[in-house]
Amino acid sequence: MSQYESDQIKSSINALGLDRHVELGLTVSPLASVATSTAKALAAYLDSHPVVPVRLAGLGTQGGRVVFTLGVTMGSLEDVKTGAPGAREAVLLLQSLVDDFAAHDPAFAILPETHSLEARLAHEVTVGARRVELATAVERLVAAV
Repeated sequence: MSQYESDQIKSSINALGLDRHVELGLTVSPLASVATSTAKALAAYLDSHPVVPVRLAGLGTQGGRVVFTLGVTMGSLEDVKTGAPGAREAVLLLQSLVDDFAAHDPAFAILPETHSLEARLAHEVTVGARRVELATAVERLVAAV
């Protein structure tokens, strides 16, 4: 296959939206007693770093903690392989999140399955028909813990 044909195939894949992207999961797990303030701090933090696409991929509880699972988009496979600027920005954001939220046990994690309770709750908070504020959802979770 020629370079031209290879470039044409890549261009077609991109145009169809079939380009595979790498998304890493990061959990932040504050104690229930500080979960609402942590949610607000996390939201403000991510709002101040709009360059890297980040989504709330999961929201749940574990023991006496509220677990926020973030999906951080690293870019396409090619971006990650070549260390493209967007992929490097994502790595820096992850490092910064781990450092700045160290008191809340940040950890790399597998993203929750789409139909899991954690993913559905995160969806309701972010785009669901019954959309609620993250702080309100966290308060409800804390009350249930």
